[in-house]
This record gives sequence, structure tokens and C-alpha cells, in this order.
Amino acid sequence: MKKKQVIVSMMSVATVGLAACGGSGEKADQKDQFSVAMVADKGGIDDKSFNQSAWEGLQAYGKDNKLKQNEGFSYLQSKSQQDYQPNLSRLARGGEDLVFGIGNTFNEDVKTVADQFKDTRFAIVDNVVEGKNVTSITFKENEGAYLAGIVAAMETKKDHIGFVGGMKMDVIERFRAGFEAGAKSVNPKIKIDVQYAEDFAAPEKGQAIAAGMYGKGADIIFPAAGGTGNGVFTEAKNRK
Repeated sequence: MKKKQVIVSMMSVATVGLAACGGSGEKADQKDQFSVAMVADKGGIDDKSFNQSAWEGLQAYGKDNKLKQNEGFSYLQSKSQQDYQPNLSRLARGGEDLVFGIGNTFNEDVKTVADQFKDTRFAIVDNVVEGKNVTSITFKENEGAYLAGIVAAMETKKDHIGFVGGMKMDVIERFRAGFEAGAKSVNPKIKIDVQYAEDFAAPEKGQAIAAGMYGKGADIIFPAAGGTGNGVFTEAKNRK
């Protein structure tokens, strides 16, 4: 019997574009163009998750406004969490109008840098940072995960499913709670394995966790783990 996997990816990125207008409708000088930049976490802009979605959003903003990369929209890559603050500061110091920190682990660094650069606007995805120049972008992750849980419970052949989280934190717990509630609304006795990788950019950990869950009898796994979730995909494909 083939193993099955249901993976629901929920990520949207809100970008704000304010067009600078010339007095007679002429195209504004480049220096007057509203500029947007983002700092990616260590998962990179090709993580098939938050960073990639965010970067695609900025690219769309650039295309819509006829901008070139690094001339109206850009990104900086982080190798580790220690890079967040210097990268945010570099973009703010460079004159960007709006700077995104992609991911909930940016909260302390966004708060610190936003306090230092009052004239720059900042945004953080999946966390809340208080500040007049900070916008917090959050989602109702539990609602989408609830639907994923319903589908998983309806499709499983063993009444045994799994959940892989990146880290045990509020946003991931909303995914888990919604997924479990949805599955149990279909089958109150369904078995749900839960494990956290403690990393959002470790596909090898995701694959190892998935292998263990499949080995113990789960036939559907739902990851909420950023790039780590790619390893769950890999293991599912290997078991076709």
C-alpha cells in the first residue's frame, strides 16, 4: 500500500507600495521611489516556504512598478540568527522605506533596530512587535490546519497520522492544535504523532522524523516547519 502524505502550505506575504508622484504625472526619480527590502533567515530565498514566498512577493512588487533588483526592492541573506540585526540595520541605514523580517524568530532584532531607526518602517511575519514604525503580520494558522486535519483523517488508511513542527512556539502550536482538532472532529480516536525538529532549516531532520513516524505506522504527515518540512516531502516521495 502506498504511503500518503498531505501537506498544506500556508504562507502569504503582505507588501505595501507607496508610489511617489511627480507634479505633472511624470515618472518619479528613482530616489523618490518607495523601496522595500527583506531579510531572509538561514533557510534562504529558495526554501519553498516563508522566505521564498516573501521574495516572490517583493519581485512581483518590483515588476508591477518597473523596478530593478537592488533599485527599489532587494533582500539580504542571513547565515544564522546572529545576522538578523546587522542585516536589518544595513537595510535601514541604506535608506529602505520598508524592511521585512521574515519569520517569527526576528522579533527581538526587529524591535531593537526599529527603535534605532524611527524613520524606517519595519514589518515582521508570524510574530508581534510593538512599535509605531512596526507592522506585525499574523495569520489564523489554526483554521487552515484544522481543514488539513479533516483531510488527513478522511484519507488515512491506518487511523494514524503525524505532525512535524519546526520549533515548539506559539505559531507552530496553533498549527498543531488546529490539525489535531480537525482530525479528531472526524475520528476522535485517531492516533496523532507529534514531534518538533527545533529547526526551521534542517530538511535532513524533517526527513529523519518523517521516516520514524512512517516506520511506526503513520501514513499521513503534516509539517509546519519551514524548510525542514522539505525533508518530509522527500521521505514521502521515497516511500511511493
